[in-house]
Amino acid sequence: MPPGGPGVCSTCHRNAPAQHQRCFQCHSHLNGTADLLADVVVPISIAFAGQQFAHDLRQYKRSPSEAARKEKQRRMATVLENFLRAHETCVAGACGVTDFDVVTSVPSTKGLDPHPLSAMLSRTIGQTAQRYRDLLRIGTDHGNRVFHPHRFDTTDDLREQRVLLVDDTWTTGANAQSAAARLRLAGAEHVAVVVLGRWFDASHEAATAYVTAVRGEPFDWFTCCLDRSPHGVL
Repeated sequence: MPPGGPGVCSTCHRNAPAQHQRCFQCHSHLNGTADLLADVVVPISIAFAGQQFAHDLRQYKRSPSEAARKEKQRRMATVLENFLRAHETCVAGACGVTDFDVVTSVPSTKGLDPHPLSAMLSRTIGQTAQRYRDLLRIGTDHGNRVFHPHRFDTTDDLREQRVLLVDDTWTTGANAQSAAARLRLAGAEHVAVVVLGRWFDASHEAATAYVTAVRGEPFDWFTCCLDRSPHGVL
């Protein structure tokens, strides 16, 4: 993932107009609610539409084959575990804290119960298993692509808690930021969002420079968008 900078959104790390700090969607979340949003958003990778990682992100929940679904869940768990082992400390540092008290995940808006992401974080991934809590449930329906702090509900008291919130896919960010806002309203002192894949359509003509820059970067497990100095892509 590229760091923030000219041509890169400082929140979700997708392309943004060179004269703006954020992409249109992330900027729209700021309207009167900036203090409820996540401290930091860290996508692990761009999920280019039509490529293998994006395909696996879709199919790890929806594949009609149980064997294929389990294999893709194993792959996603491996990616998430490796990333958190290498980078949870720098995600916490970006929030101004040393670690997270609680780990939770964004619930499925499609009725999946249990959500495989919840199972990964609570059982498969040793680094998060002891801290995981199912904090959120679906609340008022305000539309899948619209930020609203009451899209999710929680009855937990999170006063002074530092929460690591995990989601699988970021498209507009409405789900993850709505979940972060609800955790804030429940008292969470800090909320960081880690996302497996930042969904992106590489055919978007205005993002040619961005796509070229992202695809030109060598993969490295030990480097994330928080480790790099902002350089921009335009």
